[in-house]
Amino acid sequence: MDYLIKNAGLGDILEKVQDGERLSFADGIRLFESPDLLAIGYLANMVRERKNGNNAYFIYNQHINYSNICTNLCKFCAFGKDSDSDLAYEMSVEDVRVKVRERLSEPITEIHMVGGIHPDLPYSYYLEALRGIKEVRPDVHIQAFTCVEIQHLADLSGQSVGDTLEEPPYSSVIRRTRPSTRTIAAMVAVGVVAVVAVVRFSWPTVSRFVENR
Repeated sequence: MDYLIKNAGLGDILEKVQDGERLSFADGIRLFESPDLLAIGYLANMVRERKNGNNAYFIYNQHINYSNICTNLCKFCAFGKDSDSDLAYEMSVEDVRVKVRERLSEPITEIHMVGGIHPDLPYSYYLEALRGIKEVRPDVHIQAFTCVEIQHLADLSGQSVGDTLEEPPYSSVIRRTRPSTRTIAAMVAVGVVAVVAVVRFSWPTVSRFVENR
């Protein structure tokens, strides 16, 4: 495998990883631009096993996508739909509660809820949906909304991102939105990091706030 990494032009980065040396910004750009995902994955796994051993951990979660209606309609996204599409849908707050209630018999510890940039749902909808989840399953951890959605919620509320995230119920139930390593890796794999960062500057704005909380 070392030969394949060197053949991909990443031999010097391999040496840094093996020596436990911090990668530079330029190294990161090269990894981002490299088409060899197997080589990058191998390098990442070397660091993972050094830090955590050969262990993997999983969360038993439930995904709730409250609506696929979205005004952005990004080229890489197969989820978002125009509001007049035959495939478009949106859940009521009660629909969200029902989804949670349907799986109360399962040992779910996290509910992951995202949607799109809906043109018509009011700010109150999102507050009520979060409260509804907690009413049905009080002990569950909620991981809700992408950075782009949070910026949209701030726009709807007429507040800053910071004030929006500090407002109950966000402040008490939403996990920090800083993307995990696996999230970034998945985004790199489909080549959309730059696109997400550019969309209304919401990724850096929101991430900068939660990083400093």
